[in-house]
Amino acid sequence: MVPVLRFQVLITGKGDLMRALHCLFIGILIVVKFSGAQDTLAVNRSVVFGVKAGFLVSGFWGNGIRRFEDHLIETVDDLTSRSIFFGTGGLFCSWGIIPDFISVQPELVYLRTGKNWEFSTEQGRVTAKVHNDYLALPLLFKMLIPLEGKVLPYAYLGPQIMVRINTATDNFSALPSNSDAFESSNISKNANLFDFGICTGFGIDFLTRSKNRWLLDLRYTFGTINLFDTEGFRDIRNSVFSFSTGFGWGSIQ
Repeated sequence: MVPVLRFQVLITGKGDLMRALHCLFIGILIVVKFSGAQDTLAVNRSVVFGVKAGFLVSGFWGNGIRRFEDHLIETVDDLTSRSIFFGTGGLFCSWGIIPDFISVQPELVYLRTGKNWEFSTEQGRVTAKVHNDYLALPLLFKMLIPLEGKVLPYAYLGPQIMVRINTATDNFSALPSNSDAFESSNISKNANLFDFGICTGFGIDFLTRSKNRWLLDLRYTFGTINLFDTEGFRDIRNSVFSFSTGFGWGSIQ
């Protein structure tokens, strides 16, 4: 039978770090639960667990970021907005619920999201930056695209919970639109601890002779929750493209 996953979060600490550790523990429990799940209905059930790493390109979307950048264009010279390029990596476990067709894949992944703005001042070019670091917990529903051979393409869609573990800014004081809420000493107080997003993408597994697999993965995740709870910076949400490669250890039962 399909296992039912139940868990309860008990927040006893007042700091962001304590709450992030609770969510990290929950993510580990999810991976362990799915990796040990037993399916008595499927004859060719597959369980794959593994690691992956890659890079991401992140920015923001929403009316808030458009208003913010429109105002910057009017108040600074030679404005250039840039996405953030950064590394990503994590753990995953894929559990087949319909043999050779549908599987569920929980993950525990590190992500960095944010944006840079470069502009000219009397002292020269300046780059203002803001970024959030997250532990992300995607739960992906994967649909296998049937092909013969050792190449297994698939598409997937699923929700993703993100727990913020750090937020930082650099040179925000140089922006004419700067708010005290975005100073380094205040930023964590005005950035929301959680984000909820939708993740979609596709990938390819390459089977080895030992039935393990190398994987390639391309995905897009968009957030649905306002990142900052301060006047003038609301309606700003995460937007992340990521590419990763990894290795999975699989079993067929």
